[in-house]
Amino acid sequence: MNPTIDTILHDELARYDFKLDQAIEEQEGYLTDLEKKMYKKGKRLRPIMLLLSAKLSQREDLPLDDKVILSAVSLEMLHVASLIHDDIIDCAPTRRGYPSIKEARGSNMAVLIGDLQFLQAMRGLLKSVVVQEDISIIEKILKAGYEICIGEIDELRVDPAKAYDDLIEMECSYMNIIDRKTAALFGISCEAGAALANSKSVHLAALSLFGRYFGQSYQIMDDINDFLKSSDNSGKQQHIDLVQKKLSLPIINALRELPPNNALYNYLTDQATSDTALQEAVDAVVTSESFIKTYNKAREIMLNAIHQLSVFSDSPYKSALESIAFEVINGKKAVETTTTI
Repeated sequence: MNPTIDTILHDELARYDFKLDQAIEEQEGYLTDLEKKMYKKGKRLRPIMLLLSAKLSQREDLPLDDKVILSAVSLEMLHVASLIHDDIIDCAPTRRGYPSIKEARGSNMAVLIGDLQFLQAMRGLLKSVVVQEDISIIEKILKAGYEICIGEIDELRVDPAKAYDDLIEMECSYMNIIDRKTAALFGISCEAGAALANSKSVHLAALSLFGRYFGQSYQIMDDINDFLKSSDNSGKQQHIDLVQKKLSLPIINALRELPPNNALYNYLTDQATSDTALQEAVDAVVTSESFIKTYNKAREIMLNAIHQLSVFSDSPYKSALESIAFEVINGKKAVETTTTI
């Protein structure tokens, strides 16, 4: 039986949890139990990938430097900040099985709490600076944060009414958006882990590409699961992309094969707005032949991600990254640290 992530990252995850608790405690009096639950209920996927990338890149299996642990904490805080702001934009009622911060505390407070997490993340990154080269990693993490923002803005600019103008262009736009709003943070998670562990340049490049491709596939699978998973299983409102009129890849591909004036397009353009119309739009997507094609696209990208790891010798850390990738496209939870990998 292969070891679990809990086993191979036991000490690192304990140190990560300690540093995260410290960062949360510094905000005592401003965070409620709800915000704290957002961290505790999270999959810790990005910090785990950073830690695995660092362990994979080290030439000796030694304890990771504190700056690696601090960077993992900061990336998770940056991710949580983006989720809080996402829920404001989407008017999302739930997140990770709990009321969203926006729902519980209002938009004004949610904006401030999201900003607070971002700034706390930056403070943690500054604490991680040891040598001059570490500054470049901080610059790249800030660039990833920038890309998340412009990806979200680009997504809001998409007009569903113009979907049929050029569906090929719509798909290109979608891929650019998810590369920015999701893949960028995964890419820098893996790249930062490698860089902070003084990785060889070839390994650094491979892990950066692995994270980037992983993030693209992860987002496509998330968009697919928006049609398949209940709110109880996903922890967020079901069919949120359709409700928010976002042109995800499953929707774009379904529009390609549907005739004009179809149930999906009518719902996207508010020509039909009832609960029945929403269900008809969902059915139009999941029963289309292109729904499987969308999954195949996610799988193809993830296999490309896994291929990037071929430059590394076999190790538990390489196997763990490969297993996380396969779990995403095989429909399992991306990370459960008690799951055998």
